[in-house]
Amino acid sequence: MKRLLVIGLALLPWCVQAKLILKINLKDTTRTVPKVILRQVGISHKDFESDSLFNSAVEKNDAKNQSGAMEDYNRSISLNPNNIGAFINRGALKDDLKDYSGAINDYNKANILNPELALIYNNLGNTYAHLKRYQEALIVYNKAIKLNSNVAEYYYDRAQSKDELANYPDAIIDYNKAIKINPNVAKYYNNKAYTEVNMHANQAAIEDCNKALAIMPNSGPTIYNRANAEMDLNDVSAAFQDYNKTIELMPDNAHAHYNRGLIFANQNKLKEAISDWSEAIRLFPDFIEAYTNRGIAKSTLHNYKGAIADFDKVIQLNSQDANAYYNRGINKYNIKENTGACSDWQAASKLGMHEAMNLLKIHCK
Repeated sequence: MKRLLVIGLALLPWCVQAKLILKINLKDTTRTVPKVILRQVGISHKDFESDSLFNSAVEKNDAKNQSGAMEDYNRSISLNPNNIGAFINRGALKDDLKDYSGAINDYNKANILNPELALIYNNLGNTYAHLKRYQEALIVYNKAIKLNSNVAEYYYDRAQSKDELANYPDAIIDYNKAIKINPNVAKYYNNKAYTEVNMHANQAAIEDCNKALAIMPNSGPTIYNRANAEMDLNDVSAAFQDYNKTIELMPDNAHAHYNRGLIFANQNKLKEAISDWSEAIRLFPDFIEAYTNRGIAKSTLHNYKGAIADFDKVIQLNSQDANAYYNRGINKYNIKENTGACSDWQAASKLGMHEAMNLLKIHCK
């Protein structure tokens, strides 16, 4: 979706709709689902004290006492180096603490103790995914599923890595497998919808969002995903309502403010658009598209100095943005800073912008 506005000398395009679509998960903040915590069930331990420390660590971890849990896992392993559950859970805890190399080390030790336990491979895959090593993640997810093909979360986790590699058709297959095993989990439908939006299968995405919302009615990420699908289908009224609801549920969602600002701008409600883009910038100070569009809106309202300040920020964030130099030059020209305008158009021209070359020929002889 683009809008062209005549400002001063030339056309200034709105930035396209932001497509950073949220994925839903347990915490609504991270990519992966939580690790499965092994309790004292079906796992043999040599030492009663080691067992007691293991179970104490689990309780402390559940109570968010991570340092206490880590200490107890360490002591449990010291007393019984074959305590596979302690290695797995300590690996999960290290992953939560972003000690990814430590997590991998613990999972590998657990794998030596039992190379046939699917959970180890799945947790290892989640850690590789945190490191953005998605191909390696897929290898171990495949092993987990080969060992146990009846766990929905394994397909869900593998699908997310396929998403990151833009292998959307295979991701859909995995989401469908997760749904077949457990059709009552909202995040499976939500993330499937996320993938469908990326594939421009927007109607299917809306249907899956609706299924997710039937399970979890006030899921902000799901309503946001549905809004983006509705925008792609040019159902602006429905998208506007869903962005409003998203902001009500998730007021810190910068992209919902940004996208709602686009709707306001295309309705020529520029003050409202500026308000939304300002909030997006407050929430995400490096939101380059929001600075760009706010600068365009300010310029349209003849706030040329305010527009220049926004384009200054864009250039600070990306010194190779030809449009920013071009637009800043127009605003400088509008306040009769001709030398600065010509300098900016020269920079835009060097970056390959033909419109800037034309302005140089006309105004900067």
